[in-house]
Amino acid sequence: MEARTNQSLTNSKQGKDKKISQRKVIFLELFKEPMNTKMLHVKTGIPREDICRRKRDLEDENLLWVMKMDYCPIPGHLVQFLTTIFTMAQKIK
Repeated sequence: MEARTNQSLTNSKQGKDKKISQRKVIFLELFKEPMNTKMLHVKTGIPREDICRRKRDLEDENLLWVMKMDYCPIPGHLVQFLTTIFTMAQKIK
């Protein structure tokens, strides 16, 4: 019984570490270059659902901004290009 409890604690910690590492990767990639969620998915391999969840968290903490609306080079749709650099987001708007 106790082994099962320790295992579930380990799994929950791994889930938390995964969340933090995905968030860090997303933040750093958007710091390097503005891109949309599709481009971010292609570049990092992080599932788009997770990107959207982490994106919302970063927006809530005022660490992520929409830089511009433009057409994505991958599917060709009008999308939001995101950045984590506040001054870049302010200059474009």
